[in-house]
Amino acid sequence: MKHSKLFIIPLLLILAAFLVNAENFDFTAEEVDIDILPGQTAMYDITIYNRNIIDDRFQLTGDISTTLSWDVSTSPQIVNIEAGTHKTIRLELTPHLDMSLGAKQVIMKLKSLETGELYRAAVPVYIGEGVRFGTYVPNVAITVDIDKEIDPREKVAVNVCLKNRNLLDIENLLVFVDGEVFEEEYESSIGPLEYKCNEILFTINNNETPQEHTLTTTVTRDNDTLASAVQTYEIRAYADIIEKSNTKTGLFIYTETITLYNDGNMEEITTIKREIGGFNKLFARSNPKHESLKEDGVSYVAWKITLDSEETKTITFVRDYRWPMIVLIVIVVAVVLYFLFRSPIVLFKDAYVIGKADEGVSDLKVKVLVKNRTRRLIKNIRIIDKIPSIAEVVEKEHLGTIKPSKIIKHGKKGTIIKWDIEGFEPYEERILSYKIKSTLRIVGGMSLPSVKARFEDNGKERTTTSNPVSLHKKE
Repeated sequence: MKHSKLFIIPLLLILAAFLVNAENFDFTAEEVDIDILPGQTAMYDITIYNRNIIDDRFQLTGDISTTLSWDVSTSPQIVNIEAGTHKTIRLELTPHLDMSLGAKQVIMKLKSLETGELYRAAVPVYIGEGVRFGTYVPNVAITVDIDKEIDPREKVAVNVCLKNRNLLDIENLLVFVDGEVFEEEYESSIGPLEYKCNEILFTINNNETPQEHTLTTTVTRDNDTLASAVQTYEIRAYADIIEKSNTKTGLFIYTETITLYNDGNMEEITTIKREIGGFNKLFARSNPKHESLKEDGVSYVAWKITLDSEETKTITFVRDYRWPMIVLIVIVVAVVLYFLFRSPIVLFKDAYVIGKADEGVSDLKVKVLVKNRTRRLIKNIRIIDKIPSIAEVVEKEHLGTIKPSKIIKHGKKGTIIKWDIEGFEPYEERILSYKIKSTLRIVGGMSLPSVKARFEDNGKERTTTSNPVSLHKKE
C-alpha cells in the first residue's frame, strides 16, 4: 500500500484543476482511509462551508459518472448549516467489484437545496493490488440506533447494523450490547460486503430512575475489537397513580378506604376529591385530615397526597351518622312515650281578685279548666281542690255549671271541694268555678295549691294535677 502515496500529489493537482467554484459555498475533504483493497470502503470527513448570508441545506452526492462505478454514502444525507458557519459529515465510497486497480478520482457534487446551485470537486482514492479471494484484514463498520428518550413501560428497541467493508467472509463475531440497565450478547457472521441489521427488544424495570444512560456496543472476534459505537439515551420520567376504593357500610356509618399507589418512576403530588353536601360535612372525618373546597358550586372534601415512586398510601374517609341518629331516636322515643303516658285529662287553674277591703284582698273568683285531650271516653273523674284555712267557699254564689259533690271544711287544713263527673267525651272541655271569701285581711300576694284529678283510663286509676296559681286582681 505504501506505493499508493506516490499518486497523492498528482491526484491533488488534478483535483485543483477540476474544481468548479461556487461563490456561496464549497467543501474540503479530509482523508480518513483512502488506501483500500478491492471491495473495501474509502472514508472521508467532508467539511461544508456556507459562506452565504442565509441559512441553507446541503446534499452531497456523486456525479453521474461516479454513481456508475461507486456506491456513495453520506451521514447525514442532508445537513442544515447556518449562514457563515460550517459542518462536517462522513463520506464513504465503495468501488464496484469490476473497478480497476490504481489511483482514482471520484467526482462529488454539493447542492444547495435553497438556491439549487452546485459545487463540484474530486476526492482521491487508491485501490491497491490484491486478489479478490485473497486474505483480508477484517474490516467491519457498526451503526446502532436507539431512541433518544425511552419509556420504561414499553419495550426498548436497539437496532444494530453491521457492514463488511471487504470480501472476507467473517464468522464467529461476538456482538455485546450494554445499555447499563439492560444488556445482551449474541454471535453473528457476515459475508463479503454484506450489510445486515438485528433489532433487539429489551424489557426494563417500569420504575427505573429517570436519568441519562450510555449505550455501548462492541463487535469482537477472537478477543480483538473490530468496531464499537457509543451513544446516550434518557429514561423518561412519568407518574402513574393507581387509585382503588373500598366502601364498607354499617348502621348509620359509611367508611371508604382509598388506596393510592404510584406505579411511576418519579415523585407525584395528586389531589383526591369526594363530593359531599354541606350537611354531610358535619359528620365527616378522615385520616389524614381533609380540607374543604368548592368548584363550580359543588362542595368537596379533598386530600393532597405526595407519593414517591412505588409508594402506597391509604386514606380513610368516614361519614358517621350514629350520634345524630341516636339523639333523633331518643327524641322520637321521648315524644312517643310522652304521648303514650301523658295524662288524658288536662287541668288549668286560674284565680283573680273580685273585691278587696281597705287593708287587703277580701273576695276571689277561682276557675278550673278540665279538658279531655284524647279521642277516647274518660270515666269516673273526681276533681279535688283545696282552699287555705284563711278563706272559705261562698256556696250560694258562682259555683259554675257543675256543682261540687262535696265541700268539706277543716279548721286547720282548710276546705276541700270535690267534683264527681261520670265521664268526659273525647276532646270535651268543662269549666269549674267557685267564689271564696277571705276570713282575714290578705295583704300582698297569696298562692293557691294545685287541683288534683283522679280518673279511670283503660281500666287503671290515674291522677293528674294542675298548675298552682298566684292571686291577681281582675283588670
